[in-house]
Parts: sequence; structure tokens; C-alpha cells
Amino acid sequence: MNFINWMYLPYMLPFLVAGIFALILALYAWRRRFLAGAVTLSVMALVVSVWVLGYAFEIGSIELSGKVFWGKVQYLGIVAAPVTWLIFILQFRGYTRWVTWPRILAMCVIPAITVLLVWTTARHGLMWQQVSLDPTGPFPALTVEYGGWFWVHWAYSTLLVMLGIVLMIDLLLRSVHIYRWQAGLLVAAAFAPWLANAVYIFGLVPIPNLDLTPLAFVFTGAVFTWSLLHFRLLDLKPVARRTMVDVMSDGVFVLDTAGRIIDINRAAQKIIGLDESDAVGRTGTGVLSQWPQLLAHVRKTVDNESIEIALPDSAGNTRHYDVRITPLFNNGGELSGRIVAMRDISDRKQMEMALSEARDAVVQASRFKSELLARVSHELRTPIGAILGYVELLQIGAYGPVVADQVDVMNKVIENTGYLTQLVNELLEQSQFDEGKIRLNPQPFVVADLVSRVQAKMSVLAQAKNLEFSTQISPDVPTEMVGDEIRLQQILINLVNNAIKFTEHGEVALQIYLPQPDTWAIRVSDTGPGISAQAQTHIFSPFWQVDGSITRRHGGAGLGLSIVKNLVTLMGGQIQVESQMGQGTVFIVTFPLAPFLDIELALSEISVPHQPSI
Repeated sequence: MNFINWMYLPYMLPFLVAGIFALILALYAWRRRFLAGAVTLSVMALVVSVWVLGYAFEIGSIELSGKVFWGKVQYLGIVAAPVTWLIFILQFRGYTRWVTWPRILAMCVIPAITVLLVWTTARHGLMWQQVSLDPTGPFPALTVEYGGWFWVHWAYSTLLVMLGIVLMIDLLLRSVHIYRWQAGLLVAAAFAPWLANAVYIFGLVPIPNLDLTPLAFVFTGAVFTWSLLHFRLLDLKPVARRTMVDVMSDGVFVLDTAGRIIDINRAAQKIIGLDESDAVGRTGTGVLSQWPQLLAHVRKTVDNESIEIALPDSAGNTRHYDVRITPLFNNGGELSGRIVAMRDISDRKQMEMALSEARDAVVQASRFKSELLARVSHELRTPIGAILGYVELLQIGAYGPVVADQVDVMNKVIENTGYLTQLVNELLEQSQFDEGKIRLNPQPFVVADLVSRVQAKMSVLAQAKNLEFSTQISPDVPTEMVGDEIRLQQILINLVNNAIKFTEHGEVALQIYLPQPDTWAIRVSDTGPGISAQAQTHIFSPFWQVDGSITRRHGGAGLGLSIVKNLVTLMGGQIQVESQMGQGTVFIVTFPLAPFLDIELALSEISVPHQPSI
């Protein structure tokens, strides 16, 4: 079942239902094989079910290979349907002398060749020259470039169908008036699937990539079965009634123009709480008195209507239904009744409510988290600032002489207070990103000045670890560009600081260059331990850290890269990471190029109100 994507079940379901119905019809006809034409009707229903079910699984298949397989399976039904159709019509018309085994075998030659060629088409392309997936429709569809033999098969199948239709038209012309419209329905039903197939083959379908031929066969089967009841070829009335109405999970009942219930299936009996004998013949007002809302819709409907309605059941519980009301008209166009179909969607509604509540809970929790982070961050900054201020006063001797041991302790307090301040700032900034409060302030800036400031701040950290830290600005980079310089500096410092933090030996390099004429890029590389492929998929997530042992040694809350990613996205850029274990890491950030010469245009395109982040 892993080869089927059940997300496409809504598109598969009509074909699955139609295929199952065809199988039931095949079994019923086979059990009455002693009647003339019953065996052929059974075989025809069977091959149609193969076609319909094969197309259902083609829709649901995930891979191209799966769709190709089910497409080939369908041909077992596609090639056999026209043959069984013509044989059935010959038997139906009484031309049994034409239905002999030599003639049947002769009729099966081209279908047999077609089946062989379709299963070997990859070798010769006579049926399908090329197959591919088209993702533009409601589901990925199999598209085929047909080969030469396909058109031979299509012409032959069309010929067999047209011969059958000609025989039915002849029946229509010969029928007495009372049966002429039933014969006309059979002719119309015969045209439907092949017209739908021609429309699909020539790309004229209203819904992209959806082959309506199997659904047209559903229409044909329904009309054909109903018409057969009048011609009494096979006594299919009980099975038609049982399979098409009684086994439906939807509740269905029919009212005449006087509002009386004239038919009701088992599902509707269960919904209403009355047996057929208690419901049929009574008015809808009497039977549906506890559902005045439904009655009001039924009475006023003069066109197809679909509504969702909540109704109490016999136990007093509220059930939700998808109700479809279809008016019935006689040959004179006068309203003769209404069909009401009710589908119980209570489980779906409960699921929707549960999902809605869960979504609201997640949104509320996220809001609480952001508010908590912001509040805690603000509350912590005041005492942190006080601690730092008092330690600095102690350090300068404001409260008396300071000995060497005390200086070391105060330096450690200042260092850890700075680290804590950085964590608080990152928490506050992350909460502002979550709430959408971060704003940019694009202004012209000098690229060299930005790089110099970063180099001055980061060189001290690199020297402390005996690392080489180099910067480079490519000659083709504009001297001045437009952007939020403060935020760009924050991105550079975060990336370079990370590189220095996790690199024990070697070098860290910062490069500014133009990968394309309309983009500029930041490249930060190091000779550190590298990042695994699995970890690369998570490193930009908030609070996520690559390795607990490393991060415990170096500190951090796992927010630096998340903030960088948010800032880059906010600026309309992209960030990517390239790394292999033991071979270092490279972060590349690209932005649209807004040179100083186009400052007015650049400011008009990206300028937004500035709001400080802290």
C-alpha cells in the first residue's frame, strides 16, 4: 500500500465505487448465465471493472512506474470492452447466428496484439512512444505520446462500438412508441464513454489530465441496466435496486409533488428511525417533523442544491449531514418530485473541530511562548545591567582598592554577564521574529567599512585561538550598496563568530563577491569539524544545536543561525550551507544587488519602517 498516495482518494473514490458495482453486476449476471446474453453481460461488466479500477489505482500511484503499470493493466479491459459490447448487442438484437467462436476469435486478434504491444511498448514504442508525469492538474497524471499501433487499436475499437450503436439505432427506429425512448437512452448511453474517450485523447477535457471515460462507463452502466429492466432481457431489477440504492451508505429517499415519500433506502430508514413500510406513503411533514429545517429546504428546492445541516438523531445527539436535493421533472418539464440524499459527515466535522481546536491551541501556545520570552528577556536585562554596572565600578576602584585575584574574578563576572546578555538579546529577537515585529531600515552603506568593523570585532576572538582570520572584497563589488547595515553586520558577526567558535585549528575566511550580475553574496568558510548531512536540515531551526557535547563546551542557546536565517529571508535573500564531516563548513548568503547608483529605486522597493529590535 506504500505505492498508493491516499491523499488522492477523493479522485479515486468514484472509480473505486464504479468498479465494485461493475463486479457485483458481473457476479449477478453470471449467476443467471442460463439466460440469453447473461454470460456476455457478465464478461463485459468484468472487463469494465478492470478498466475502472485500474484507472483508480493509476490516479493514486505515486511513482511514474506505478502509473505506467496500472495504465497497462487497464488495457485488459479497454481492448475487451468493445468486443464484448458488440457481441452483447448482437445477442440482444437476436443475431445469435453471427456469434460463433471463429468470429469471436477473429474479433479478438487486434485486441490480443494490442495487449501484447502495450506490455512491451518500452522496446518498440508502437503503443506509447513516451510517458511522463504532468503535475499541473489536481493530481500527477500519466501523459502519453501515442505510437502508430495505438491509432489502429483506437480505430478498430471505435468501429466495433459504432457497429453496436448502428444496431441500437436500428432498434430505436423499429421500436414501437412505448419503447422508443428506452432504446434512445441505450443509444445515448453507448455514445457516452467513447465520446469521453475521444475528448480525452485529443486533449479537450474540461479538467486537466482527468480521463472521464471510466465515469462515462458508470453512466452507461446505470442507463443500460435501467433500460434492460424495461426490455426484460435479464431481470436485473432486484440487483439494481439492491446494489445501486440499498447498499449505499448515503441515506436516499424520494418525495412526489404532494410531499409523500415514495421510496427510501436502508440507510435513510436508519437515519429517520422508520422501516420502509412505515415511511413510504406518508408525507414528509409527518416523517420529518423533527427536522423542520430540512423540510424547509426540500420544499423550496427547484434546482440542484447541496447544504450542510445539523439534525438531532433518535437519541437526541446532533449529527451533521451533507444533504443533496435534486428535483425530478417529467417529459413536459414539470416538477414531479425530489430526491434527497443525506451523507453523514459527523466524524469529519468532529475531526475538523478537533483540528481547529488543536490549531488554536498551538497558536495560543506560540503566542504565550513569545510573550514569555519577551517578558523574561526584558525583566532579565535590568538586573544584568545592574550587575555589570556594579562590577565595572568595583573594577575601577570606586569602592576601594582592588587586588589581582579580585580583578580575575570580576573579569569572569563581566565575561559571563556579557554571555548572558547575548542570550537574552537572542531570546528577545527570536520572540520579535515570531510576532513579526522585526523591521528593516535600508540605507546606503560602504561595503569596506562594514567588513572592517566585522574584522575588528572578530580578529580578537580568532587571535585568542591562534586562528587565521582573513577578509576579501572582490573588485567587481560596488563600493556602496543599499541595505540595513546594522542587520547585515549582525549576520556577518553571527556567521564568523560561529566559525571561530567551532574551529580549533586552521583559518576562517570572509568573502564578499558577485556570483551573478544581479546578486551579491557573503561567503564564510572555516576548517572546523564540519556538519553532518542530517544536521544540516535542522541547523536553522530555533533552539536546535548540532552536538550537545560541543555546544556545552562553547555555549549558546541555538538561536544564532535561526536569527540569521530570519534576517536573510526578511531581506529577500537565501542562505545555504555546504559541509562534510572533517572538511570544514561554508555558509553562503545571497542578496539581490541594489547598488548605490540605483539608490532611489532600491529604497522605493525595499524600504519599510524601522523598529529597533532591542
